[in-house]
Order: sequence, then C-alpha cells, then structure tokens
Amino acid sequence: MSRRAFASLCPLARPVEGGDIIRVRHGLLEHFFKGMGADRSGFTLSQPMYLPPVGSQVIWSRRNDLIDPDELLEGATAVDVSSASDYQIPEELRTAFTDAFEALAFEYGGVMTPRGLKMPATPEHAENYSDPTPRPDDFLLCFPREGYEAPNVTMIHDTDITATEGMSPKEVWKYACDATGLPFSEVAEAIGWGARESVSCSLDDLEDEDDSEEDELPEPVKADFVVEGYMPSDCIWDIVGESGTYKSFYTLGMMYLSAAGYRFAGADTQRCHHFYIDGEGGAATRTRIDALAAKYGVEGKDYVHVIDMGEVGKLKSLIKLMRETAGDEPIGMVAFDTLNQTLALTIDKFDENSSSTAIGMGKVIAILKEVRDATKAAVGVVHHTPKGGKKARGSGALYAGVDVELTIERATDRQINVYHSKFKHGPQQKTVGMVLESVQFREAPPPKEYRAVEFIGSTEEYGTIVNLDLPEPHKALVLMPWGFEPFKTDEEKEREEGLTKEGKENVRKTVENAVNSSEATILAAFELAEGTYSGNEGITVAAANKLAQSDPNAKAFNSKEAIERGKIKKMVEAGYLVPGTDENNQIIPGRYRLNTRITDNKIPKTIYEPNEMLTVTEEDLE
Repeated sequence: MSRRAFASLCPLARPVEGGDIIRVRHGLLEHFFKGMGADRSGFTLSQPMYLPPVGSQVIWSRRNDLIDPDELLEGATAVDVSSASDYQIPEELRTAFTDAFEALAFEYGGVMTPRGLKMPATPEHAENYSDPTPRPDDFLLCFPREGYEAPNVTMIHDTDITATEGMSPKEVWKYACDATGLPFSEVAEAIGWGARESVSCSLDDLEDEDDSEEDELPEPVKADFVVEGYMPSDCIWDIVGESGTYKSFYTLGMMYLSAAGYRFAGADTQRCHHFYIDGEGGAATRTRIDALAAKYGVEGKDYVHVIDMGEVGKLKSLIKLMRETAGDEPIGMVAFDTLNQTLALTIDKFDENSSSTAIGMGKVIAILKEVRDATKAAVGVVHHTPKGGKKARGSGALYAGVDVELTIERATDRQINVYHSKFKHGPQQKTVGMVLESVQFREAPPPKEYRAVEFIGSTEEYGTIVNLDLPEPHKALVLMPWGFEPFKTDEEKEREEGLTKEGKENVRKTVENAVNSSEATILAAFELAEGTYSGNEGITVAAANKLAQSDPNAKAFNSKEAIERGKIKKMVEAGYLVPGTDENNQIIPGRYRLNTRITDNKIPKTIYEPNEMLTVTEEDLE
C-alpha cells in the first residue's frame, strides 16, 4: 500500500501559549480528519517551521485572512505542558544513548524526562537573559523519538534561538553544552559523533545523483593558449571599459576568431570551445554570432556556445554542461557578460565595492577560480569602469585577482583601442587599435511603405532637415582580425587641430575685452606664439615677450614683473590664458597659451587642482 505524507503550516491571527500550541495542532488535525482522531505527533513542542524536502509538491491556500486560533481551540482537550514531560521511558525503549544521558544528569545536576535531559543554563550564560536566574528547563537535550530520527536541542530563550540560527546540528549541541556546563566530548560520544569530522548537508546534496556525476566526465583538456602571448589558457581575466565601448563585441570576436582558426591581431590562435554566459544581449547576441559566422565561416558556430545563466542555475550544472559539450577537446574562454548580470546574481547581497570572499569581489574571484580549475579554461568577466576611468568599477580585489586584464577605450564610432593592462604570464603587449565593420548576415527585408508629410517651410527659418538612421536588422557589427596603431579619439583630434575659426574669434574677443592695456599687450604676445610650440605645451612668459620684441607690430612687456606681480596668475584665473599641458594633459609648470580650444576650460588653473583631462598611458596601467 502506498503512503503519502503531508506537512502543513498554519498562520495564526495572534500568538498562543505553549500549551495551547499543542491544542491548536490537535484542533487542526481534528479539522483535517473530521472526527477520525489525531495521532500523538501533536504532543511534540518543536517550533512550527517547515522546509519541504527536495522534490516535494508545495500547495498553498488562496485565503488572505489568518486563522483564528479560538476556532481550533474550541473543544480541544487542555494540555499541561509540564505534565506532558513526566512520563518515564519504558524499559524496552532504553538505549546506550539514554543511559549515557542519565549518567550526565546524575553528575551535572540535570533532570531526565521522557523527551530528554533538561538542563539549566550556567549563571554566567544566564546573564544574557532578561531574567538572569537559571531555570531547570533552559535547555532540553532531546532523545530520538517519534517524529525525529536524530537527537535535537530545544531552547526557550530568544537569545539562544537567535544565536544558533544557521548553525549545523553539531554546532548547536556544542553551544548548548557550553551554555549548560556539559562536556561536549562526552555528549558527542553518546550521540555517536565520536572523533568524526563534522559533515554538513545542503539542498544541493539532496538532489538526484544523476545531477552530480562529475566523476564520470572525461578530464578537461587544457589548450596551449587562446591567443598566443595575449590570452593564455587556464587563467583568470577581465575585460573592462565604459558603457558603449564594444566590450561584448570584442569578447565574442576574440572567441569566434579562435573558433574559426583565424589569427588575432597577427598572433596565433588555437581552435577551442568557447562559452559565452549571456546576461545582457539575449537575441542581440545570437545576431552577433550569425554576423560573425557570415564573415568567418559557419564552422566556428560549432565552437562558440551561448548560455543563459538563468536556464542553467547552479555553477556545478554549468561546469558539467561545458565539460560534456567540449568532450575531449579543450575549452578556450568562458566569459560572464556582464559581472553584475551573471555572477553577481548568484551571490546573496552582492556588493561590488567590497573585497569580501562572502559577498564581494573576493567571492567573484573564488567562483572564477572554481570554473577555471574544473575546465582548465581562460575564465573571466566583462565589467564596467566608471565614466572617465580606466580601472574596473568597485573593489580593487578584482584587478588583484585576475591574471589578464584588457581595458577597452572607444576612439571613434567603430574604432577601439585595447590596452593590455595586466599580464602575469609574460610581458604586456602593446596597445592596439581594432575596427568593427557592419556585416550583412541575412537577406535584407523588402522596403516598407510609409506615409510622409511634405515640408513646406523655410530651411532658413528652421534649419536643415535631419532624418533618423533607418535600422538594418539584417546587419550587425563584427570585430575585424587586424591590429592597428592606437587610434586618436575625437577629443584628441580636436585638441590637435589647433586654432579653429571659433578659436581665433575667441582670441580677438579676449584681447578686446582685456581689462587694461598691459593685459592686452601680454595676450597679443601669446597670440604671436600660437603655432610655435608642439601640441598644447604652450610657451614661457619670457619666450612670449621675446617674440613680441622681435615683431615690429607688437609691443614688448616686462615678463619678470608680469609674473612677480601676479598678472599672469590673474589672467589664468580669468580664463584668458591656460596652463600648458603635455601629451597626457599633465600641466607643465611655467608654460601658458591662449584659451582657444573646445576643452580648454576643463584644464585646471594650477597643478594642485583635480585634472579631468588626464589620460592614461601604458606605463600608468602597469
């Protein structure tokens, strides 16, 4: 005959006393069985908390109101909780366990009951209670009995209940022994633990054995490298950059070029299986893979696998899936894109600013190492940098824990610069520029019919008409395999263009608006200096004065006096002049130039002010 077991959780509208808990349970059973009677399980006084076993079907009521305990107490027999523990254990139920506890009761002053050994707290431990007087029933060390296959501890004080939350059974017993003065070694021996190591069990351990047959999988095969001298195998990496710097395109591009057997920026690659754990792209990621296949061949698709972390669930299941997919071939790269949309969601209360191994970047590194050790792959995360920053956002534990870091900077619309920011396996590579091109991967859709309204106004009044770019769902950007000299960003190009028409007009207005003739004389000298120096480094005050002396149309000035009396300082503070800067936008003391460029107002007035214009070089990233 088949048997089925049920457990119920009954939310009550008000608290009830200890004795009434038993009566409420009896009333609930009587309600369920409708007069058929209730068994003795209702006499257990454990807290009414229930965790369904793995595989259980959980059913809940749709009622929104709580149960009135008075309805269940009506007609239920009164129960004296203290008398319920006066029953003596029959001789046939005696065991070595009960005999050992009787000896402990005799030696340490406890009271044996049919349910176990009642022990008062020590006076020192009782100081933690609201009433510091020890009571005989502070702790009840329960025997195995009906409804319980293992001994357990019952506590009545909130401080003890709170203190033992999350502890293993063995830790709870040690806590109770310390609180009552019992020797834990003797109690552990009576329970049967002896000298065995503590063994914990999680919900993962309770799953079917078929889900954890890792031993039956072949040993992972280690690749020689993914990209030789650039991305090794069996390592931890991160790819970082601001939003919109094509980090995902770059990561998928490196994977696919390796899978398809192409060289990457002139370096050799090895064909491996790559796994892209997708947390952001969704359908867009599949589109990018299709475009890569159209450019580099469909055979690469057999080696690039896109996985939704939400569909896999546990990390062990992910590792098993990757090992089974790769078989006897090496796994190259495993990419979690992005950190916050994949791994962070598996860490309770994740804090990217923390280095903690429990909730912070230390935990992320631990997970990456676990995957690396199980796959021998290059395992890493795609992560963001703060706006204007070059380092990964959050705790520095991420940078400290990786073997390889690649920092991506967007130069222009489809050009990126990639810095080999960290490399523990050898010398860092030079910064390379890379290009993304639009690739058609399927037939273009037929043109759509649409309605339009004719513009009959005047462009002189309204300006030039501009239309939005039409989407091209049949195309996607693809990383090209070549490496180039680093590209100049749009901002750098603007700085190097020198004086524009607007800049020259600004000079003229600056001179006209000068406070006095002496300032106008100095500005005129610096205007002569434009174009005589390299980049934005400017010129010294004395050199500007020499230029004025050599020009018959200019007027010389006393350069020493201009500096000592603070004239130059005042003109910098007023915005007429700006300090000269080197190629990294670091201020060069003693050099100045006219304020003519678009970004000149961002340059600090002195070397002591924060400099938003600083750029990072390869040396800075070492």
